[in-house]
Amino acid sequence: MKNLSISPKKIKLIHSTISYLDLKHGLIQSDHKAVLTQCFSLKTAICFQEADLYDFIYLEGNNVNTASFEKYVNRVHNDSVMVINKIHHSKGSVQLWNELKHHPKVIVTIEGYNLGFIFFRKEQVEEHFVIRL
Repeated sequence: MKNLSISPKKIKLIHSTISYLDLKHGLIQSDHKAVLTQCFSLKTAICFQEADLYDFIYLEGNNVNTASFEKYVNRVHNDSVMVINKIHHSKGSVQLWNELKHHPKVIVTIEGYNLGFIFFRKEQVEEHFVIRL
């Protein structure tokens, strides 16, 4: 796990989120997909196989742009969670994160410096949080 771009502490947070929200279908877009799949599925019921809609999507910030986000946002539902790593990796990633927060389908975001959580719950009031991780 030495070369991963995500810390064990953040892996544990994501793992807890998957368990707590009982997320079942996931997608990982990362250079470390195999390792992260093992980490996130450990002791959870999440399955990382091809699906039409996903409950959980994990993206590496350096692999995300507006076009790819549109592709992924069309594969989520009301109770889905999208996690983007490296949201403060560069000026471009910060700018992209700010754009994503104002996407019409994005309702709630939680920003933990380099890790961003996006929620799509239509019945919730739009809010954007910044927390210290």
